[in-house]
Amino acid sequence: MDPRPRQLSRAAAAAGLFVVALAMTGCTGAADQVADAIDQAVAATATAGLALEQDADGRTFRPTALTAAEDARREAADAARTVAMLDVADQTEAGRRSEALDALDETVRALDAAVDALGGVGDTAEAADRVAAAEDALRALTREGRP
Repeated sequence: MDPRPRQLSRAAAAAGLFVVALAMTGCTGAADQVADAIDQAVAATATAGLALEQDADGRTFRPTALTAAEDARREAADAARTVAMLDVADQTEAGRRSEALDALDETVRALDAAVDALGGVGDTAEAADRVAAAEDALRALTREGRP
């Protein structure tokens, strides 16, 4: 009896399992993607908050703080876009996505205020308060384990 067909069959089965394993590790659930986006936005608000703080204390040049806030806004907008484009499997995931989107949208608006204030339109202290409130709201979502 020729052992080659048996070896080919085993090789095909192993290859099939490998493909399935790759597919499973490459796909993350909506909850994980929402959590990653929230983490990204938390980091963005922390960056903008630091830029506003350093600007208020005179420890940085205004253009440097403005660039940091613009980068933070871009990161938060990317996070919101990622969550908005997610396909959800059920009502629970849809609710989590909606809740996260509300917080992310408010974060982007707060970071808009920071960019405006550092650009000379608006109050930097008020913008700092909005950024801090947005960061707190995002952190509350992660503490509660929802997204």
